[in-house]
Amino acid sequence: MQITDLADEVRAGDKVTYVVRVTNNLNRSERDVVVVVNTPAGMQPQALGINAPARHTINGQQIQFNPVAEIRPGETLVYR
Repeated sequence: MQITDLADEVRAGDKVTYVVRVTNNLNRSERDVVVVVNTPAGMQPQALGINAPARHTINGQQIQFNPVAEIRPGETLVYR
């Protein structure tokens, strides 16, 4: 998993977009892959601009994405 932000500097009150990449480095497919993002206190997750391979729900500081049926060897899922 790799997490990067799309902003060089972030000040209080600014919005920032994170990109989460999940890569299957195994020789076999993985099934029902679930990604959960926990944001720290002081950050407020927003649904605006979320682009991902699965639907999501936001509950407080947590964004949970529905399971992806399969991720093949070498394949990368990108959550923005």
